[in-house]
Amino acid sequence: MRPKIKSGVIYSKSNQECCPVIIKCNKGRKGDPGKKGATGMTGPTGQNGTSSNTGATGDTGPTGPLGTGPTGMTGPTGITGPTGALGTGPTGFTGPTGMTGSIGNTGPTGPTGPTGPTGDTGSTGNTGPTGNTGNTGPTGTTGNTGQTGDTGPTGDTGNTGDTGPTGNTGNTGPTGNTGDTGPTGITGPTGNTGNTGSTGVTGNTGPTGETGPTGANGVNGISSGLVLYLDGTSVTQNGSTSPSPTINDDLIVIPDTSTQTSILTTNLSSSSNILIGNFVSEPGLLLTTVIIGGLWTTTLFTRRTTSGGNVEFWTVINEVASDGTTLIQNLATGTYASGATTISSTSIAPYLYSLYVPTNSLTDLNSRIQVQIYARASSGSPDFYIYMRDSTLSYVLTTIATNLVGETGPTGHTGMTGPTGDTGNTGPTGDTGPTGDTGPTGPSQPNFYVSYSITGIASVSGATSPTGTIFNIPSSTSSADYYNVYQIDTTNAPLTIILPLISSLDNSNKRIHYIVDGAGELSNNNLIITTTSPNTIGGDSSATIVVDYSSVQIMSNTSDKWLII
Repeated sequence: MRPKIKSGVIYSKSNQECCPVIIKCNKGRKGDPGKKGATGMTGPTGQNGTSSNTGATGDTGPTGPLGTGPTGMTGPTGITGPTGALGTGPTGFTGPTGMTGSIGNTGPTGPTGPTGPTGDTGSTGNTGPTGNTGNTGPTGTTGNTGQTGDTGPTGDTGNTGDTGPTGNTGNTGPTGNTGDTGPTGITGPTGNTGNTGSTGVTGNTGPTGETGPTGANGVNGISSGLVLYLDGTSVTQNGSTSPSPTINDDLIVIPDTSTQTSILTTNLSSSSNILIGNFVSEPGLLLTTVIIGGLWTTTLFTRRTTSGGNVEFWTVINEVASDGTTLIQNLATGTYASGATTISSTSIAPYLYSLYVPTNSLTDLNSRIQVQIYARASSGSPDFYIYMRDSTLSYVLTTIATNLVGETGPTGHTGMTGPTGDTGNTGPTGDTGPTGDTGPTGPSQPNFYVSYSITGIASVSGATSPTGTIFNIPSSTSSADYYNVYQIDTTNAPLTIILPLISSLDNSNKRIHYIVDGAGELSNNNLIITTTSPNTIGGDSSATIVVDYSSVQIMSNTSDKWLII
């Protein structure tokens, strides 16, 4: 393709490379514009030639002087010769532009000849139609990557950014073990004791003054009196009407934990109040005739069948004679309509009923307490069970005092006191020896009632052995399993807690633990507290806890026994 000339620079459309040239010519007269010739037909595009290696570029030859004659017709292009060196002569005058002849058919392109001097550019003819674009030639191979340049100098360090917000404070670590108490300093020697003077004569004893008036009564204490357990053999009775003969069972102080027994009342009436049975205390139980006013709470382990509605029960409290049946007086009466406990479970469970018993006086210390249990169905005729013994210990919590002391007998006359002799002079006190250095004080123990740690222990489902799930309380207070309070859950199975050997305890063999039933399942799955031999608890190797929601506090005696406090 022929390059275009602009301001003394040759531009090539093929590669946009350029090089400056100096054009030298004589400026001739500008000729008249020639007539615009007709555009010739565009010849067919030839096939692309095969590519060949480009030869080395020769030295540029000197530029010849520009001619001054009119531009003749362009001859065929000859073979391109080597490029000569650029000339440096002055630029000649531009000659006149000749008339543009008509464009003939384009002949075949011959070899490119040497480039002649360029005349003035004639007017541009109309652009002919664009020929079809030829096929794109193959892409050449990529050259080797050049070497990496040297790394530039490091820039100045930027300004330091603002400090981020402070993170949350971490959890406080566990308190370290209490250090041992330092040894006590040596006590200085005691000075010599002065001589004791003679004892003086004792004067006569003066008369006793009158007794002062009695102070006002204090606030009533909390009532937590005698616990009486229901006890009797298994029996079945019809509850459509009041059973006959009436059951007369016992109220005992020490529970019977042998094989479970029950009272089954079938076809319980929903239209009448049914007396399930009488329960009477043992003879000679009472230590006082005074009944302190308060709530008597009856806890029954019961269930009902699905053949009827819910069951409600309540109690009546009486004083009976020593024969256990003759009524002396009624102490309190519950009713069906006054808030009896509703039993809706078909599984054995404890149910509570509380009745207020006002302050009263019994007629005789030989009297006995009778608790009558009544029941009634809300609808239908369900069967009603009351369970006793084993781990289903039904009981009544009363306000009867159990630790009263009998009246004190009269004091005998005091003999006359002999005269006291004169008191002699006290001898001088010897000098006190120097006090030894006091050893360092060990850290104070935490107040257990305001500073304690608690964790939960649950039995594992599927533990079928009598001991159930086993948990060992560690001997070291720094152990991860050490806590002051253990809240247990025996819903899934029994639980056994093994106490550590007292001689292995830190803190001078001192230890106190609380064990609390938090799930109320001890009546179904017991808690067994076992010692490590040869230690004992309450004189035995183990203790079994069966009362729901109960708690036990145990303390080491620092040698060989765990004490229940």
